[in-house]
Amino acid sequence: MIPMSSGESRSSRTILAVGGVGWSSMVLSKKEFKAFQEKFKLSPRQAELAAYIIEGCDSNAELARRTGLTTGTVKVHLHSLFMRMGVGSKLCVATTAFQFVRSLNSPRKKT
Repeated sequence: MIPMSSGESRSSRTILAVGGVGWSSMVLSKKEFKAFQEKFKLSPRQAELAAYIIEGCDSNAELARRTGLTTGTVKVHLHSLFMRMGVGSKLCVATTAFQFVRSLNSPRKKT
């Protein structure tokens, strides 16, 4: 995990390292993550949770520890995140983020 400087929020980091079991290593730039956040109209808390999920954090208890929230509050925010993105799991959050970034970086065909 890349340490954050004092006063820096998860969603404002310059890069977000993405990895975990079953995923190849991937990095989202600040610009890519901001576009992802804007596409799904994520609140700052939803964006923070999404960043941790994209990093590979997969348990509610770990998300709670990292954010300083209770697991119950994490569940409420995750439910809102899932509804906002139209997904049903943390794995789908990460997959959707990867697909979104891939679509940003793919060459556009002229029509």
